[in-house]
Amino acid sequence: MLTHLSVFCFFIAAISTGDCRSLRSMLGECYYDGKLYQAGQTFSSFVGLCTCTPYNMIQCRMEICEHKGESYRVGQTFRDDCNECSCETKNVVKCTKKLCLTTDIGCAYNNKIYKIGESYMKECNNCTCKDTNTAVCTDMPCVLD
Repeated sequence: MLTHLSVFCFFIAAISTGDCRSLRSMLGECYYDGKLYQAGQTFSSFVGLCTCTPYNMIQCRMEICEHKGESYRVGQTFRDDCNECSCETKNVVKCTKKLCLTTDIGCAYNNKIYKIGESYMKECNNCTCKDTNTAVCTDMPCVLD
């Protein structure tokens, strides 16, 4: 049941948008980001998963991913050591699979220390020692002859 205040708010909204439709025809519709949604229709926004209610209200539920004790919003990217990760959908995290090697004085591999900026081969992948004392390596499959 609509209260006087909510009817007034619908009326003002109709005037401000230049929409001359009756209030009854506007019930069950939501406008968001320039798009029209019907009651019960679900859509994604920067906030999360949203639903249009029968009384022209939009309810949103923030979707998050958990990764190593931290929470991230859907669409957010973040680093995990030397890998780039992203929160894809609710609780689905995808990360690159680079091997991260760390020491206090450069990067160590195969009993050798590499200086920052120095590159070396690890199997068939090229690795570079970064200023974080972490080696970032390509992730190419090795082809056997």
